[in-house]
Amino acid sequence: MEDRRQFFKKLFVFLGFGVAALKSGVVYAKKLAVGLDKIPSLKKTGGSATVKLAGQDILLIRSAESEIHGVSAKCTHMNCPIKYNAKTKTIDCSCHGSAFALSGKVLKGPATKDLKAYPASLKDGRVIISVD
Repeated sequence: MEDRRQFFKKLFVFLGFGVAALKSGVVYAKKLAVGLDKIPSLKKTGGSATVKLAGQDILLIRSAESEIHGVSAKCTHMNCPIKYNAKTKTIDCSCHGSAFALSGKVLKGPATKDLKAYPASLKDGRVIISVD
């Protein structure tokens, strides 16, 4: 009987921590891995691709052999799609001319808000990206 009581005691403590974490707004990011074979345009430096991960459109940009960036694929000005410009190494909005750095920071308006950045890396032929 004591084992059962201890089990329930531990269960309630565990559930209590879970509820407390939810109330405090703690959110754990999900890490997703996608093979480069699924996104061929990212196999070489200068490539980019828009992918949908966890319900979000994300622009992935391979800026160097071992460096990749992930940002929201919609301009913060009017939600237009954005594309990577390998020539200028900027992220450009085709609708109204906004430009962003690879980090998502606004370089040129009319957008005034930075793009949401998604931590991304390359490892063992896979793109690893954190989405919330």
